[in-house]
Amino acid sequence: MRIGIDNLESFLEEVNRIARVPDAEGQLVGLSQVYFNLDTQEWNGLDPFGASYRERMLALYKRISNRSYYDPALMELTEAAGTGEGPFCPLPYRFFNSRLVGEFLSSYGWILRNLDVRSGAEILEYGAGEGQLAIHMARMGCNVYAIDIERRFLDLIRQQCAQLGITITTKLAHFGDGIGDKQFDRIVFFEAFHHCLDHFDALIKIRRQLRPDGFICFAGEPIVRPESNDSVLVPYSWGLRMDGEAMRSIAQFGWMELGYSEHYFIELLGRCGYSVERSLCPGFIRGDVYMARPFTSRYPLERDTLISTYDGKSGWHTTEQTHRWTDGDAWFPLPVTATGLHEVSVSLKNMSHRLAQIKVTGPLASEQLQLSSNAEEHLTFSLSPQGGNLRILSNTFRPVSADMRTLGVAVTALDFA
Repeated sequence: MRIGIDNLESFLEEVNRIARVPDAEGQLVGLSQVYFNLDTQEWNGLDPFGASYRERMLALYKRISNRSYYDPALMELTEAAGTGEGPFCPLPYRFFNSRLVGEFLSSYGWILRNLDVRSGAEILEYGAGEGQLAIHMARMGCNVYAIDIERRFLDLIRQQCAQLGITITTKLAHFGDGIGDKQFDRIVFFEAFHHCLDHFDALIKIRRQLRPDGFICFAGEPIVRPESNDSVLVPYSWGLRMDGEAMRSIAQFGWMELGYSEHYFIELLGRCGYSVERSLCPGFIRGDVYMARPFTSRYPLERDTLISTYDGKSGWHTTEQTHRWTDGDAWFPLPVTATGLHEVSVSLKNMSHRLAQIKVTGPLASEQLQLSSNAEEHLTFSLSPQGGNLRILSNTFRPVSADMRTLGVAVTALDFA
């Protein structure tokens, strides 16, 4: 049972009390059960992609952390890798708790299955920390690169590699910084992306680092699904998490500890030119995986991608391989022109026996049309520097069958140029 506390000082006192519990699992469980009951009224009505939203979130960070500014090169450092444990006892083993170690190993297993790579694959991990996931990939023959902002972590990774007879190339750098002009089959964030305040800019940079068939794997990130009861921990589209563990890290260490609603996270990736798929880890949310694939021409309608706007608008049925039905009011987040994409063409087909009345609205224009049965139409819209949405509004019908869905119009292609 979670307990909300309205007063920040009282909340931090309770967090510090729980943090003194000697057992690591007891600490984590206790800190997850308390949260700061934040009044989010000042964020209501603000565009979560806008500068005002970011400025207010940064002001909240300064209030909680008691710091006058945020610089990841300074605030994200940690003494954790210099505790004298040496290379043989990195996290999660340093918890000295088999339940927690088992949770991490189970999560690593699920992540590795979803990465679906073999020896020789080129992999970059951002925020690799003490390197356990990167080491698993290097031991199976992948060419692994690790970027972190903490030099101690990179030293620890190299020490472990020396003992194991493997190689991981390390670089002291920020999220979005690459390895020269190198491109990768997979780019991995494990419990790391939520430290990235300027996540939009980082995702735009990372697009250029992926091979055409590559993708980003986000795992163990605090992404709150709509059906979850965790919305009190992330009570807005994105921002500082209100759980005890995150708030302690902000107040004590000055770390940036963000969380995201799933709706916002999906639109964020869409605006940056990625399609999104989700794979939930059985038993452990730490292993939940979101896979983001960059698209440069045709959006993969044949995949069961997640499509949503930050305020929860979707309107899409699951794929039928050659097309995807709308439910009569479908929204599609469009990429910003900084991705190198400048227009979208939508192909529509009326697969019903009635006349379809359709209105399609892009960021800068809209068109209305009628489609007779089996007729097709192709419409093209210019993209906006700010992104925005494509909305497909149509009349609906229900098939004469056991299929009880409400169907609008079939979208057979979304092409970008």
